[in-house]
Amino acid sequence: MEKQPSAKDIEALLPLHVGETRTAKSSLLCTIEILRLFTDSSHGMTVGQLRDALELRLGRKPSETKVLDDLHEIMANRPFGMQVTSATRGKSGGFRCTDSLLTDQQVRLLLNMVQTCKFVTPSQRHELCESLHEIVSYHQQDAITESVHADKREAVDAADAFLAADVCSEAIRLHRKVSFTYVERDFDGEEKPVLVAGCARLSETPVALVFSFGNYYLESLATGFRDGPKRMLRRLDKMRGPSVSSEAMEYPDLVADLRASLERRVSETFDMWGDGMQRTVFLRVERPYARYVYDRFGKSVRFRQESSDGSHAFTCVSVQLSPTFYRWIFGMGGGILIAKPQSEIWVQLFREDVSRLGWKGYDNLMEDYEAALAGFSRQMHAACEGYGWEVLK
Repeated sequence: MEKQPSAKDIEALLPLHVGETRTAKSSLLCTIEILRLFTDSSHGMTVGQLRDALELRLGRKPSETKVLDDLHEIMANRPFGMQVTSATRGKSGGFRCTDSLLTDQQVRLLLNMVQTCKFVTPSQRHELCESLHEIVSYHQQDAITESVHADKREAVDAADAFLAADVCSEAIRLHRKVSFTYVERDFDGEEKPVLVAGCARLSETPVALVFSFGNYYLESLATGFRDGPKRMLRRLDKMRGPSVSSEAMEYPDLVADLRASLERRVSETFDMWGDGMQRTVFLRVERPYARYVYDRFGKSVRFRQESSDGSHAFTCVSVQLSPTFYRWIFGMGGGILIAKPQSEIWVQLFREDVSRLGWKGYDNLMEDYEAALAGFSRQMHAACEGYGWEVLK
């Protein structure tokens, strides 16, 4: 919609309910809607154009004084966050809505976010996108294109994650447990409840909500185990029938400790998997693979001890050992390797980094290295046995 539409076009495009009562008040509201939908910082309307459009919708032509009075009221009161301005002296272009609830750039950003959210169904995506389009003028709608084409493989049947997030947030606020059924899929693709002590309905103390690696999680404490409460990670999209329990939360001191360490622990895990123990691990990284380390551990990573030919360097990171961590290492095809701390003097070159991660002495760093290497070896042996391959010593 490059040029300003005619009065007939405006009347045809206006929502049917606008100006339906045809009263003096509806004239004001109709003017607001016309400005919102058909003007922006680049497209204005004169008083005459407004009068013509109002006449077609209201069945009578308001006076120029009435239209101007309504415009001045709108400019003074800024309904719905609208900022309406008139052309400066000596310039044409009329009155225009230069600011509203959202700009077209903000709407485009939100549209892309909706399109890439795998926890929203296709019909919900369509409804949300339609609503977002209606926030801006028709001119801006024409300028907005859906630039993101989302991978639909992860689409779900219902927005279970957001329902669960609301319930869990409320349970955290009320210091209550949250009750739910947790489901997984078997070979047949059907959802089946996960049973704990033969019970499908679970009741756990919520710790915090986490978004990591493309999924929403609830970190919680489950009780009833011989060795005390266990920390659980529940994917919100796998929780069914969540509700705030009448039971009060348990282990408040432990919950407080877990919340205080949450940010650090999340940064140490891969796909939220970890053994719960912080390890400081040195990595030998080939130059082309440095970007993968930055992608995973952030821009705070520092590479040191670069080789004389510049082909590789070393860094140290804080991780929790898990199959997903080993899978990440193995997937680099030798471009990233778990490195042995070469000596106490060598470790001193990384003193600033080790201190930032939580200072450990040389013996402790060696223990972390040996634990990481032993875990990687176990994973490799298990994979080789699965394929019937001989394991090389």
